[in-house]
Amino acid sequence: MAILHGPDELTAGWLTEALRSSGALGSGAVASFTTAPIGTGQMGDAFRIGIHYEGDADGAPATVVAKFATTDEGSRAAGLVLRAYEIEVNVYRTVTARLGLRTPRCHHADVDPATGWFTLLLEDMAPAVQGDQLAGLTAEQVEHAVVALAGLHGPCWGDPELASLEWLNRHTEEVAVLTAMLVSGLFPGFVERYGDQLTCDELDVTAHLMDRLVAYFSERPGTMTVTHGDYRPDNFLLGEPGSPAPFTVVDWQTAAWGPPMPDVSYALALGFADPAERALHEARIVRRYHEALLAQGVDDFSWDLCWREYRRGSFSNLVMTVAPAMLVERTARGDEMFLASLRRGVAQVRDLDAIDLLP
Repeated sequence: MAILHGPDELTAGWLTEALRSSGALGSGAVASFTTAPIGTGQMGDAFRIGIHYEGDADGAPATVVAKFATTDEGSRAAGLVLRAYEIEVNVYRTVTARLGLRTPRCHHADVDPATGWFTLLLEDMAPAVQGDQLAGLTAEQVEHAVVALAGLHGPCWGDPELASLEWLNRHTEEVAVLTAMLVSGLFPGFVERYGDQLTCDELDVTAHLMDRLVAYFSERPGTMTVTHGDYRPDNFLLGEPGSPAPFTVVDWQTAAWGPPMPDVSYALALGFADPAERALHEARIVRRYHEALLAQGVDDFSWDLCWREYRRGSFSNLVMTVAPAMLVERTARGDEMFLASLRRGVAQVRDLDAIDLLP
């Protein structure tokens, strides 16, 4: 099947073949379809596809979601360099089936690693709604999201087969150096763009990290697992409590083989709009995550190591603010989101006295 560049290349025949291949459609066929843009992603474009069938289509989905590489050339170039599209497609192909974390059913996944063009056809999780990083979540929703991470980290914990996947386990000393050079090299531009809207302390803490990025990326204590890498409200689909899918995770473009706790730190920092509320709940929520991880059969991750690495993981928020802010297409919401992310991240670093944990 052809890799599509956008919704204009979708055809009834392509949709029919994709849905039959996944087992979602029997002998019927797609007669016609509609498309409508959804989501707020900056590295990819997503569309809801409304489908009308002919013939036997019992049980076939009335809507699906198609995701393509972004049409913005700068963002797409960044996605290609970071291998974001290749990573997401391969996660749906090889990882999601083993997880205890809810992800959309994948009907089709294909990518050209040389160009970055990709096509994903996914289950539509409506009426679940996308979370809002700027507005934040309730304490109950953040707790649910963080505890659910055990369903990602636990089933993949220390798995040698996953660790051997080159597209997933991208960590080498050379990569650590190059990534540190990339991120720290983007920081002056970040300061020029946003510096007048940040406090001296927020800039100082971030600059302190930039000077130590190679060592920070290189230090990886404990067992590794599959990580999401961008585990925040904008990548959560929230359904009604008691519904078949009350919580679903999407956007796997930054998945990697690495230490688990940056996912947890990142989720708590960005899940709460108010850092004071995050500080009030975080120890209890991290403890619940640790208990859920142990229940998954993990037996080599003590609470002391968990809490130390949670504190150290707070710096991941700053990395995931500086780099994307300067690599993807600039938007008004993006500016607001990146500023909020950095402020919440620095507040978390300070509240946890994490500065002393930097190499």
